[in-house]
Amino acid sequence: MESCPREPSETNETAASVGERLRHCREAGGHTLEEVAEATKISKTYLRALEEDRFQDLPSPAYFKGFLRLYADYLGINPDDLMARVAECQGSAGETADEAQPEQGGRPWMGGAQRFALPLMLLAALVLSTLLFQPTGREAGQSARPDTPPPAPSPVPRQAVQTPVSSAVVPLPAVTGGEPSPAPAAEELPAPSLQPASGFVVRMKVLKNGTLTVTIDETVSQNYQVTAGDLIEWKAVENLALDISDTAAVELELNGKPLKHQAVPGKSAHLLLGPDGVRL
Repeated sequence: MESCPREPSETNETAASVGERLRHCREAGGHTLEEVAEATKISKTYLRALEEDRFQDLPSPAYFKGFLRLYADYLGINPDDLMARVAECQGSAGETADEAQPEQGGRPWMGGAQRFALPLMLLAALVLSTLLFQPTGREAGQSARPDTPPPAPSPVPRQAVQTPVSSAVVPLPAVTGGEPSPAPAAEELPAPSLQPASGFVVRMKVLKNGTLTVTIDETVSQNYQVTAGDLIEWKAVENLALDISDTAAVELELNGKPLKHQAVPGKSAHLLLGPDGVRL
């Protein structure tokens, strides 16, 4: 193309923007936007953006530079002059058009924040997806369960026979207020014997849940909450008193022999035992 037939004067050229020079040369040459678009293969939208100095509406700095050169060559304008004018308008005479940031209020092409915007957005999306799809505590616990259930713990055998209580070992004061007195330590108790050298042994088998109170030689007193199947032994020197909530709920032995007593279901009783049996 020939040069612009009617370039603005030097003074006006200095004051005119890049877009104004493009539009002036096009109109001076009698060209329409449709003609320029057909010849340069640049859409009218982008041509109009160049003439109106809306460089931020172009796809990228590379497109801006290419479109500007094609349009300037078509109109017969030196593209380098237009590039220098763009840099001057941006306040940086040494910048190329690729590095210029238009001040028309649009998005900056090469701003520092824009360089990191996409990586930051991708990182935020990755963190968000990790938080959203992280398994809950219940799901994590279910996934960590083994396929085969752990072996059941071995049942702990129930202690049926309670430690024998005797007044012949350590005399204890009688209990007041209904609280049981602590039994002597196991290592201090002699081994239970059905034929003691002195005194006697009472053995009880519990048939039904209930309560009872035992007083040994009028010094050692204990309260019990008994359960069916319990076995309890006491050793006394002179006497042993039993207060039973249900006389039919227990079986008694005296020195290894069955001890008969009046058993009435649901009836409580007070039994006073001695070495020779039940005392009245």
